[in-house]
Amino acid sequence: MEMIKEAFNKGISFLTEPTKSFDSVKKTSFGDAFKYMAILAIITAVLSPPVSSIISALSGVGAFEPVVFVSTMVFGYIAILIGSLIWGLWLHLWVYIFGAKGQIEQTIKTVFYAGTPSYLLGWLPGINIIAGICTLLLTGTGVMRLHGMAGPKTTLAMIIAILIPFVIGAVAFAAFILPLIATIAPMAQLPY
Repeated sequence: MEMIKEAFNKGISFLTEPTKSFDSVKKTSFGDAFKYMAILAIITAVLSPPVSSIISALSGVGAFEPVVFVSTMVFGYIAILIGSLIWGLWLHLWVYIFGAKGQIEQTIKTVFYAGTPSYLLGWLPGINIIAGICTLLLTGTGVMRLHGMAGPKTTLAMIIAILIPFVIGAVAFAAFILPLIATIAPMAQLPY
C-alpha cells in the first residue's frame, strides 16, 4: 500500500512540478520507473472498461459481458506497458538523431513518467484527450531535462516520431481499408 501511495504522490508532483520532478528522477533506475508506471497504469486499465460499459449501456449499443470486461482490463494493462516501452524505444531513435546526451534508459524513463496524466485520467472520456496532450508535453519536458536537449530539437524529434507512424497508418488505411469499404458498400445498400 505504501508503494501505491508513493507512486500517486510522485504522479501528482509530475503534474504540478514537472521540471523539478524530472530533475529528481535523473538517477532513478529503469526498474523504479517501470514500477511507477506499472502501479499507476492500473488506474486507467481498471477504470476504462466500467466507464465504457456504462456509456455503451446508456446509448443502447451493447450489453455487459463479464469476459469482455475482464479481458479488456487485462489486455488494456498489458497494452499500456508494452506500448510505453515501444514508444520509448521509437522516441529514443529520434532524440538520439537530434543529439540526445543520455542513454536509451533515460528516454524510456521519460516515457514512463510522462505518461502520468494518461495513467491517472485516461479513463475519463473527453478528459483522456487532454491527458494525452499533457502526456506529450511532459514527454518533451522529460527529454529536455534527462537528455539536456534544447526545446526546438526536442520538438522536432517528437514531431517526427509521431508523424511517421501516423503517415504509415494513413497510407495503410488508404491502401487496404478504403478499397475494402468501396467493395462492401455497394453490397450493403438497400433496394428501392
